[in-house]
Amino acid sequence: MAAPPTLPPLDAEDQVALAAASDGVDRREEAWHRLVRHVAAWPTDPALLRSAMDGSAIVRRPDWAAWLLDPDLHRGSLVVVAGRLEQATPMPSGGGEVPASPRIAEWFIRPEAEGDPQTSGAIQAWVVEPPDLPPDRTPRRVEVVGRFLRVTELEGRDGIARRFPTIVGVARTAEPPAGPGGTAAILLVLILVMTPIFLWLLRRRRTPSRIAATSAEPIADEASPRSDLPADPAEALGVLEQESRRRQGTR
Repeated sequence: MAAPPTLPPLDAEDQVALAAASDGVDRREEAWHRLVRHVAAWPTDPALLRSAMDGSAIVRRPDWAAWLLDPDLHRGSLVVVAGRLEQATPMPSGGGEVPASPRIAEWFIRPEAEGDPQTSGAIQAWVVEPPDLPPDRTPRRVEVVGRFLRVTELEGRDGIARRFPTIVGVARTAEPPAGPGGTAAILLVLILVMTPIFLWLLRRRRTPSRIAATSAEPIADEASPRSDLPADPAEALGVLEQESRRRQGTR
């Protein structure tokens, strides 16, 4: 039986570069470049990526407080970060050094805290080949799977320096976007569902009109009871026959 697929492991040179990585200021050092190239080789198909994730040892709820205190213990660990995207900044391909390098974006993600104070801070994620984001600033949920690089210290607009866990990874898409065939199938289902409802509403709308039109038609005089006919049925029939002959004679 074949072993389940996994995300590629770090090679010996990657591990040496990570061991030499430094925390603190944001820099594009050797470990950063190696992780970018490493992650760029991961499966791009969402189903294959999901399968590889299922077969890998991934930390899904990191104890970020502990990672900030001892980053050396966790460097290179696979981790998943899910939460609200607060800032996205596209970067030149490969930092502008190698023309064939992949596209990269710097994301700041506010993890889903779920009442856990240790995940209240933002996470810096370098996303390789990031998906195109809408131009609006509507809050959106994102998920990134990657490897932990370091603890980065950045100064905010308020002048206060803050420490962020930094990962390098890829944005995970829950489901591939629907293509033309998928869109057509969805429209067909909507049409099949809505057509009976539309016909039913149309019948309900027409029914009162027919009733109103029928009730508005005058009732024929012949349908009204005659009070001038003789009480004897034979005599009454004779009167009606005479009236019928007179009407035919006048035509």
